[in-house]
Amino acid sequence: MPPAKRQRTSGPTTAAQGTLNFRSSKSSAAAGASPYFKPSKPVSTPATKPEVIDVTSDESQSQSQQPPAIDISDPAARVFQTAEPEEELDEDAELEANAEKEIEKKALALPESKIKAYWAAKEKERKAPRVHQKELSMREKMLREFDMSSRYGPSMGIARLARWKRAYRLEMQPPIEILAVLLKEEKSANDTKDKAAGVRIQRSVMDDLIMSSRMKAEIEA
Repeated sequence: MPPAKRQRTSGPTTAAQGTLNFRSSKSSAAAGASPYFKPSKPVSTPATKPEVIDVTSDESQSQSQQPPAIDISDPAARVFQTAEPEEELDEDAELEANAEKEIEKKALALPESKIKAYWAAKEKERKAPRVHQKELSMREKMLREFDMSSRYGPSMGIARLARWKRAYRLEMQPPIEILAVLLKEEKSANDTKDKAAGVRIQRSVMDDLIMSSRMKAEIEA
């Protein structure tokens, strides 16, 4: 027996799919008919006036703040004046000169016994006797010992008296006995009018050695 034929039943008809009309939306947006987009209103800014600066008032205020000028002719105003640097240097030089004069007076008044006691104490400090100085006097030994002492600065190219005064100004405490020997030897040279002795007493032993070596080289040449 042949199978029965199935009858196809048609369901409810579906509505046709709608299409979007882009032309109408663009035209409506361009025309401003869309309810979702509202045109913004232009904001108007108030006009500001330029600020005017009064320059004359600032100048008058700055002039009023400046200190008044000091009249130098007024005796009361001279109190504010400071001393000149040259005047201060002159005062310092005068004080140093007075101090040197006082120490020179003390050195000239120093007795010979004090000088001998000073040198005797120096000789006791040595562990061995001095060599090649038997023919030298006590004062010459003292001056040579002063020349070779580096405690008071270099001794080459400077007179002994100037070196002692330099050490005194720098507070190196040079012995007053050396100053006494230098001043007394210089005084005796001036009294006898022996200029060579006066020059020789002021020249250090190092300068003597350099001068003698130069003279020897010139003679041999």
